Amino acid sequence: MSTTIYDYDGFDDYTSPAREHARVIGTPTTVTGGRFGGRRLLCQAATAMGDYVSRFARSGGTPTLAARCVVQVTNQLARAIYLFDFQNGDGGHVSIRLNPDGSLSALRDAAASGYDFSQGGVGATVLGTSEAGVVGATAVSLQAVVTIHATAGTIDVYVNDTNVLQLTGLNTQNGATASITHLVYGCGYCGPAATAVYFDDLILASDVVGDYRVDSHFPTGDSLDNNFGTPVGGSGTDHYTRVNESPEPDDLTTYVVLSGVGDRETYGHDVLKNAGAPIVDVMAVLDARIEAAGWGSVAASVQVADDHFDSSAQGLSTSIQRFRPRFTVNPATDLAWTEAEFNAMEAGAVKTY
Repeated sequence: MSTTIYDYDGFDDYTSPAREHARVIGTPTTVTGGRFGGRRLLCQAATAMGDYVSRFARSGGTPTLAARCVVQVTNQLARAIYLFDFQNGDGGHVSIRLNPDGSLSALRDAAASGYDFSQGGVGATVLGTSEAGVVGATAVSLQAVVTIHATAGTIDVYVNDTNVLQLTGLNTQNGATASITHLVYGCGYCGPAATAVYFDDLILASDVVGDYRVDSHFPTGDSLDNNFGTPVGGSGTDHYTRVNESPEPDDLTTYVVLSGVGDRETYGHDVLKNAGAPIVDVMAVLDARIEAAGWGSVAASVQVADDHFDSSAQGLSTSIQRFRPRFTVNPATDLAWTEAEFNAMEAGAVKTY
């Protein structure tokens, strides 16, 4: 059975994680220094609980979730750090903890505590621990694959694609539901303020997943065909400058208004940053709202050659919402995107109601 990618994030298109996460605790932010020159997520120990965020993994949940990302820990000092928590709703099933000796532990969360990020492991059960020294001060690729079950749960933890902890036949379930809906990640209960944990190129998948590079591409020019919106704020006549949100959305400072149903805006973008590499998935990231209370909807739109392809329509409110529809294959060919097709494609939005 092939692996399904549920979600991914390179942390390049915002500084505040509140833009894309279900819950944010503390003051995590994105900073420069990502592994390919982009941004990465920084979580620190601003409070005893530390910084962490919760990301929706899959609608309806899944019994097995793989979480992979590049992690770097600096100034860990003497306290263990909770890096991942596999949750159902707001209650935790399994946590992955980095210990001061560089080993990794898997824990079944304490049912009464909700999840270990805020409790420091009080009441949790250690299910297994790797050998020491598997994680140090340099960046590593960390992957945890967890299956939730009351008696047949499994946990596999990989560092740089080497399995450092393999556990089977476990009770990995808290509560009545053997399902994972959210992944919490960050610097949970990590102690001194000097401690910092960096995350980059996060992948959530149905099973073990390889190393992927996640890049953000921003608008660099107006479309030759689709300029039906009205630019607001800023200066000059270009539309794309109002919607280029690098590195942080400016929301209502500059934007483009689509007034009529069918009004469409698409934009050129920078060329593929990882030239020559296969393209596994393309995601359109769109921030939108309606200006006055009422009904309205919008869809992401890509133009390939002379044809338009739109995502499912998304209903709008007067608050800015972020939509992240995916065009996994080239909709004009139903095949994987080629580099030339990606570079020539335009992306934007269309008003659908």
